[in-house]
Amino acid sequence: WRSRELTDDLAELCAFGGRFCGTESEARARAWLRERLAAAAGGPVAADRLAYDGWWRESTTLARLAAGSPPLFAHSLVRSPATPAGGLEAEVVDLGRGTLEDYQANEREIAGRIALVRHEYMFATGHIHRRRKYLWARERGAAGFLVASPLPGQVLVTGSSGDGEADDIPAAGITRESAAALARAGGRHARVRLDLRTRQAPAHTENLLCDIPGRGPERVLLSAHIDGHDLGQSAMDN
Repeated sequence: WRSRELTDDLAELCAFGGRFCGTESEARARAWLRERLAAAAGGPVAADRLAYDGWWRESTTLARLAAGSPPLFAHSLVRSPATPAGGLEAEVVDLGRGTLEDYQANEREIAGRIALVRHEYMFATGHIHRRRKYLWARERGAAGFLVASPLPGQVLVTGSSGDGEADDIPAAGITRESAAALARAGGRHARVRLDLRTRQAPAHTENLLCDIPGRGPERVLLSAHIDGHDLGQSAMDN
């Protein structure tokens, strides 16, 4: 566990970028990993072609519909559907952290509006995952979903949202500063235009498989994923 190979491999894998499935960075990381696995296992590595529902982000814009408003920074969440042509115009309902209690306290104000919640540190006790907050918004008839970063410095939130269902709603990650700008505009009554261009189509990638012979009849199965989100290096997302 003290071997430099572990940290060196991690650094080299992260250097390929976010490795979003279907991108060049994912393909280059997979090619590198195939050679690395062959060297570590001392044997061949099989590449198993895998079909999946491909999703691509084309563009994201978020604008407050008020004169002199500052630009708002946004990034569509993975698997978000596109908004209608011309974008989605709606009021924003600020649900604070976005706990179930926050949703229940504002039941009557969510339908037809864009729900705004805050992202949380993923490994904290009591953490509520982004997708759970998204589903609560979708279940209550929200027109869209925004999740704001807790970090200053125009840091965007990435991650997945919907699951390909017909009732999925447009979803985007925004910065802490963008959320504050919406709150200054009145929070619950700030009106915005959210325009997401996304694309979905069947796609293919590869699973890499190798065997390391043991000395007994038992088998140990180790699995991992190397694809991640595009804004970071996905170093902890295994």
